[in-house]
Amino acid sequence: MSFVLTVEQDVMVSLTKNDGSSVLCDPQPPASLPAGPTLTRTVFVDKGGSDATGNGTSFAPFQTIQRAMTSITDAAPTNRYAVRIGPGLYSDDFILKPNVWIVGLTPNLCRIDAANINLDATWNAPGVNNRAGFVAVQFRAPYVFDFGAIAGADLAYLIFDFVNSVQPLEVRGTDGNAWFILSSQFFAGLTQVGGFSLLQAVVVTNTSPFVATDSGPGSNTAVQLLSFMGDGPCSVVCQPGATIQLNIGPARIFNMTLDGAGIAPNVQAGSLNGAGLILLNGATSGYPIVTGAKAGNAALISLLPALAGDGLIIDQTT
Repeated sequence: MSFVLTVEQDVMVSLTKNDGSSVLCDPQPPASLPAGPTLTRTVFVDKGGSDATGNGTSFAPFQTIQRAMTSITDAAPTNRYAVRIGPGLYSDDFILKPNVWIVGLTPNLCRIDAANINLDATWNAPGVNNRAGFVAVQFRAPYVFDFGAIAGADLAYLIFDFVNSVQPLEVRGTDGNAWFILSSQFFAGLTQVGGFSLLQAVVVTNTSPFVATDSGPGSNTAVQLLSFMGDGPCSVVCQPGATIQLNIGPARIFNMTLDGAGIAPNVQAGSLNGAGLILLNGATSGYPIVTGAKAGNAALISLLPALAGDGLIIDQTT
């Protein structure tokens, strides 16, 4: 069987079979097509975009992060947004709204050096678990994110995922606040004041410090370090009347100071170098402390420094 194709009109096609019969085909689309998907929760920003003529779509992105934030008016815990930024250096100040994530491509391509990143007033929502965060970006300026300065941000969380920072970063809050810092690297120091922190697959490097402290007397702070590496001075400082729950491991920390009797450490063996652990003002390590005199015993002289070096004991023998 064969067909002969004949175009009879602009809109009609005739297919003639070898038996002489024909079939008319109408290529016109149906009267109405279903509406295409609408990106209601993703706003696009690109250095080649425009704040004046853009609408935040991938075809007409905004140029600044602040313009994207301004366009978002209905973000909520059940209606979270992503602001996707293209490659480039973003120097414009912006206000971070709750339930909005700034999402880049990689930290080396998407860099932020705004003089100010402030928390929006809408974080003041008592009892509401608002969250926001940064993904795959690099911070090139020092930033402080302070939930403690917002009276109603009592359950607010911030998430940093695949973030690099070449300047100091500080997070501050109270007992209900939390910081989730994942797969990130800090080259100039990281500080936590109050709240709960989970640092997983995090490196604090270039001999820069990691510091955690409480938010004041009566506060209960928590620090959890998993797959954490700190090659600079790390310290946990607890004021009188406060408590800090410290969970470490697995980790590799070369130098750590625990300062204050309110610290409750739970340290996995091998996570701390015993020789680099300093205890101040009643702090305890959670490690066995070996005291007494070796009295010239060759086995003890060899064994105890080795165990301390692997972070299994604290050697205070003479």
